[in-house]
Amino acid sequence: LAALREKWFGAERAGTAAARKVVLTAEEKTWIMEHPVIRLHNEKAWPPYNFNVNGQPTGFSIDYMNLVAQQAGLRVEYITGPSWDEFKVMIQSDELEVMLNTTETPERRKIVNFTRPYAQISAAIIVKDPDLRIQSIDDLRGLRVSATRGFSTEEFFTESFPDVELVLEDNLLDTLYAVLEGRADATMDDFAALNYLMQQHGLPDLRIAFLSADPEFA
Repeated sequence: LAALREKWFGAERAGTAAARKVVLTAEEKTWIMEHPVIRLHNEKAWPPYNFNVNGQPTGFSIDYMNLVAQQAGLRVEYITGPSWDEFKVMIQSDELEVMLNTTETPERRKIVNFTRPYAQISAAIIVKDPDLRIQSIDDLRGLRVSATRGFSTEEFFTESFPDVELVLEDNLLDTLYAVLEGRADATMDDFAALNYLMQQHGLPDLRIAFLSADPEFA
């Protein structure tokens, strides 16, 4: 896990540990024999966690899942193309076994079971206007905030900040362009994902206005 963090986030590796073979119960072994291939969701554009490059699933969450599957003796099949909302329908209709990098929310607990967290993500607010001062999440009240349709940010603002005007987009890159093009005043999501996209697509006019590791927003 430390090696994966180093690969995708440039995090310094704090020593190495010997790989441990997963010890499975008899019930788990039987389940794997009956379900040798599990289907997982692969997003088109949520780097550096879960995205697709030339038809190849890639990212931190993909590498992590491949490691888990290898140790457990599972084979994985990644499904790419549907939107986040479509993936949520697919996992409820048994067309998927697993969804990756999914923030736990009360609404989502009604439809899926969650593992223990395998990554802690800081939230960032991105703006373009150099005069727009954002010192807390509360400063977004009354502003237009772009969010990815179906993501936890949409649910968060809808429930906790109804006075924020949501500008919904199909993916995270589009939320940045909404700010860049003036259709939104700001966007808020995972810092690593937003920063990765801004660097990869050369969006120098955007800046990080606020960064928070508060568990409520992470």
